[in-house]
Amino acid sequence: MRSDREEVPAPFTKEDADRAEIAEARLRTSRAATACQVYWPSWFNVCGEIKAKYDSLGGPGSFLSYPSSGNIVNPGNTGERVTFLNGPIYWSAAGGAHPVVNSFLNRWGILGYEGSYLKYPTTDEIVLPDGGRRQEFQDGAIYVSFQNAIGSAIQNGPLRDKYNSVGGLTPGSSFLGYLTEDHKRTLPDGQGQMARFQNGVIYYSPATGAYPVTGDLLTRWTWSGYEQGSWGYPTGDATTTAGNSSQQFQYGLMSWPYTNAAAVVDDGDLEPIFVDGRTPTTDQDYATDALDGQNPADGFRAISNGGGFSTGSCESTLTCVEGGDPEEPIVDAPAPSILAPEDCFADTSTNLGVWFATRKQACLLTETAGYTVKLPQDPTKVVGRIPASGYSSITTSHLSGKFVQEVKLSFGQHTGRVGIARLNYQVFGDHAEDGEVEVESDFESGSVLYSNTTVTFKIKWNFEGVPQGQIDSRQNNFRYWFTNDDSQIFSPSSDGKFDADIVRCDNTMRTSGGQYRQGCVIAGHPASWAMNEYGDIDEAAGHVLAAQGVGLPGGSLDSMLQRTTNVASRNDNRNQACPRGNQKADKRREGVPTRSCDEYPFASTIQGAAGKDGNGRSFNPECHVPDLLNPGTGYSVCMIDNSENLRAGGQLGGFYGRNRVVHQDSYWVDPVSGNLPPVP
Repeated sequence: MRSDREEVPAPFTKEDADRAEIAEARLRTSRAATACQVYWPSWFNVCGEIKAKYDSLGGPGSFLSYPSSGNIVNPGNTGERVTFLNGPIYWSAAGGAHPVVNSFLNRWGILGYEGSYLKYPTTDEIVLPDGGRRQEFQDGAIYVSFQNAIGSAIQNGPLRDKYNSVGGLTPGSSFLGYLTEDHKRTLPDGQGQMARFQNGVIYYSPATGAYPVTGDLLTRWTWSGYEQGSWGYPTGDATTTAGNSSQQFQYGLMSWPYTNAAAVVDDGDLEPIFVDGRTPTTDQDYATDALDGQNPADGFRAISNGGGFSTGSCESTLTCVEGGDPEEPIVDAPAPSILAPEDCFADTSTNLGVWFATRKQACLLTETAGYTVKLPQDPTKVVGRIPASGYSSITTSHLSGKFVQEVKLSFGQHTGRVGIARLNYQVFGDHAEDGEVEVESDFESGSVLYSNTTVTFKIKWNFEGVPQGQIDSRQNNFRYWFTNDDSQIFSPSSDGKFDADIVRCDNTMRTSGGQYRQGCVIAGHPASWAMNEYGDIDEAAGHVLAAQGVGLPGGSLDSMLQRTTNVASRNDNRNQACPRGNQKADKRREGVPTRSCDEYPFASTIQGAAGKDGNGRSFNPECHVPDLLNPGTGYSVCMIDNSENLRAGGQLGGFYGRNRVVHQDSYWVDPVSGNLPPVP
């Protein structure tokens, strides 16, 4: 036998080789001799188009190596496959025979092989100019790159057509880059689709078509909730003029950067309001600023997708940061402080590890901050414990690009075998590498942690380098873990982390002297204006209440307004709702010379009156607007006391400034009280 003369390569045995030699002999006398072949020492017959493909690749000397099966008919008789030591070749009448290996095979298998939406391969791997690879299938493709070695799939159709039109066949030269996750073929509305790439996304719906969204426009759209947010789907490609990018969406034109978003509110004939005031330096300063401009009725709310408290995996360690024994008393939470007021924790006790925030302050509480010890002899049994609870708070100011974080951990009585435990910590995040962070604490990292100890860290995030006219979202983190001097106790432990992705700083507003001034807020908490809080703009607030009462937007979190700082847009809004110097304006002022025109939604909002000709309304006879007699749903107009109108506009500007309501920022109006003007 041949196996007696030649070495049999692994993983085959002499028995395999002898069986292969017998199969070869039988095949030579078979009618299938020309269509099939046995590749000694593998004893499987490989036939047809798959054999031809295998031979063209180099047979056993190719990357596939030897056959590990014969031809297998796939479910539904849709095609065939042969497996080899390093991957299969698949054949279909529509696609021909092609190997699918490595990351391509893994991704295709996850999706369901030929039964998936991709169906059968139609090409071998295609090596791209930058070293990435692509493989085409009947109804899509899989991309593999250095940045995404596990591969991602995209289905053929309008979305992929758009990708191909912007360089998708050679992603290294496309502004979008490679796919980073599988094509989402169904979005929550049941209509749309999306694909995510290294440098952006493409969204598609039958009503709007397929368009990419990238860069800062994507950031802005992300904040709004993508297609489910206030903008809807993109309806056109982005354009850039003089450094300003714009893109049309279903419900508005989004622009970036925020051009000249000064805190001078020109919402009609209004007095200018600027971001003036002392720069905060003390904890009390920050706490005071956090309350300045806050709606008293709009308290702390949970922030979704803003980070929180988390603990590392304990699977590979015998010492962990984790919760205590539920049968033991819980360590009392650390006492509130000026940077973590008591009302911030009103709801956190039942929502542990989640950020709760107002517009300029946030906090979270955790009871899973302690230290547990297990020994190698019995890793299922806790032999020592340091119970703990803790909180973190973040306080920002509309008058500074700096903000303050406080972390406080309260540790209880050590029980059992905890050795000599040492508490270690690390602060990291955006701009921390620039040296723009200070940590103040009496506790040095790596110090011994004794029973019944409360440790406080005050972290000052001091970066103020946001370019003029720009915004900067911040991510900041506090991490801690335990080491131990006892050599029998595993060290280091898993970690606990306070992660915050909630702060947004901007440099878009100016002082009254014209200088740009930075400020920061908790962007995930949309601001709300307690209109008429001081009872001095009763008619303006009454108009807003009436307009919201008939369905105009802006009265709740579910129906918010978006600010615009575009002068032309504000003028268009104002000219539609409150024209000047024409017969319509004269008729409105006839008999009410001390009144002026007030519009809602405000001219400084994207929801303003522009483009809504014929869809306005009023509340007559109180409002004295004779040209608007039908109950339109686009905007509302009312002639109110002129001094109140000016004062209301000034207060709106103050609200914008104190809450850093920048261009395209969402907010809502919550009138405390108000009444329509008296009937003339």
